[in-house]
Amino acid sequence: MSVALKVNEKSLVQNLRFAFSKGTTYFGELLQNSRRAGATRVELTIDWELGQVVVVDNGIGITDFQKIFSVAESGWNEEIQETEKPYGMGFLSCLFAAKHVTIASHTQQVFFQTESALSFSEIPVEDLQRSDPRTLVQLDGVKNIPTAVEIKNMVMGFPIPVFLNGVELPRPHSLEEMGFRKMETGLVFQGDIRNLAGAYYLQGLPIRTGLPNYTFFNSWVVHLDPTQFHGRIPDRESLIDWETSRDKLMDTIHRMVVETLTRLASQALKKGIQGQLEFLRSYGSEMLHYPNLRPLLNEFSVLPPQVVDGTLNIIAFDRDAEIMDTRQVTKGDVETGIIKVADSDVIESEDTKYMPLKALLSKLDIVLVSPHRLDSEHWIFEHLIESIDEKVSVVNPSESVQIALTYEHLYIVLCDSVEIQAKCKTQSRKFTLSASVTDFPVYIPDCGLCIPAKSSGDFGAQQVFSYRVDSDEIDESAMDEDNHLLTRHVTAMRNNDPAKLLASILSSDARLRDYPLLAGKKFTVTIQDNGYLDSVRLLPSAD
Repeated sequence: MSVALKVNEKSLVQNLRFAFSKGTTYFGELLQNSRRAGATRVELTIDWELGQVVVVDNGIGITDFQKIFSVAESGWNEEIQETEKPYGMGFLSCLFAAKHVTIASHTQQVFFQTESALSFSEIPVEDLQRSDPRTLVQLDGVKNIPTAVEIKNMVMGFPIPVFLNGVELPRPHSLEEMGFRKMETGLVFQGDIRNLAGAYYLQGLPIRTGLPNYTFFNSWVVHLDPTQFHGRIPDRESLIDWETSRDKLMDTIHRMVVETLTRLASQALKKGIQGQLEFLRSYGSEMLHYPNLRPLLNEFSVLPPQVVDGTLNIIAFDRDAEIMDTRQVTKGDVETGIIKVADSDVIESEDTKYMPLKALLSKLDIVLVSPHRLDSEHWIFEHLIESIDEKVSVVNPSESVQIALTYEHLYIVLCDSVEIQAKCKTQSRKFTLSASVTDFPVYIPDCGLCIPAKSSGDFGAQQVFSYRVDSDEIDESAMDEDNHLLTRHVTAMRNNDPAKLLASILSSDARLRDYPLLAGKKFTVTIQDNGYLDSVRLLPSAD
């Protein structure tokens, strides 16, 4: 006993309707057939309300109608079969799309119901009374007709003119419209090297490649080499083995980007610092992305802005809450010590033990950088502060006082200043830095929030609590309320004399100058035992 593969032809053909990716696949196949037939123009006449699609081209025409009804037999010449690998299934999609089909070419035509054709019924070929060098395909009873916009997008890279209801459609991605460069993967138009999204075409029609599709006018455009890239059967909506194809395409694109960036970098190096900085602002991220380009950055006299975090203006528990002052970091300023730079890794963003170190960095305007994407031989590494061992002392501290804030309690200490001394190390030397903090608070884990004489305590709560909620957003209201609570406690602790305390409150919390009626007046103010205002009486003037 033996078995062999058999095919239920009718069932196979009927079920192929489910194999096509989209209901509009037939449209691309009709355009494809016109191109392969050597047409120099395609005319589309569409009536969306009637469900009618008419395609007319001036190609070589059809000499054997049986070819278009033979599934898996393309009927194209050897050159097309070798380069494009036609499946011989394109016209089948038309049978699934329409109820009636008319085809006329030269001196013959066929007219049939698609249901009969799919049932393998005989279709008579009729002779025409006159010869027409053009080929006409008319589909009636079509439910899925692409919109005008979809058709425009479909023919953007088509190699021959396409007319829709008498109007020629633009083909901005066609070979005749753009300057393409021949690469091993096909013809490539280089778009914006900062955005590698592109439009990909196979045999003149758009195809999915597994890469980002174009989203803007200055995108990459690639006409794939049909001898290397093949569309997936039956409708070529995507590539066979698209992951391998994608990698091959990206290798080509990356090489072109590297060549362009190398040329632009060489031009920038011939300019001054501002010219170099302008180049790095535009292309620094790309230069850092490609390892073989990073050594070029060693020759620039300015640090790429993309690795400069900036200086600390307001130190905080959560580094995202810091206000960063980014600045231009030049090789000359770093070498002469005008600018000192430290690796951002010397501080951890969410650990209160680093607050004194952050205060030192802030006070001395030391620039934080993240140089890890730079080449190991870059000039910044010789001057980069890699480690800091700080020693902190609090001058004339008061007794610590515990206050209740929104989420937790906090110990605060009044003092004259916070003195910070640090031993620092770079690749080439060791040195000491010191700073005296008098104008903003510093949280010291073993002591509490130390508030120097010239500080109101504002922004101190952020050094201890992150104020992040479950949604990872900052609880602004709680943070503001805690700042108000903190500054009020500091004001009270600094003023033991009731009159001085009231004067401090009125001068800091009340905008008295906004009320000209109060100017020059004297009052008696009475506060109740529970702390609420009892009365305010205007004293008579001396006059």
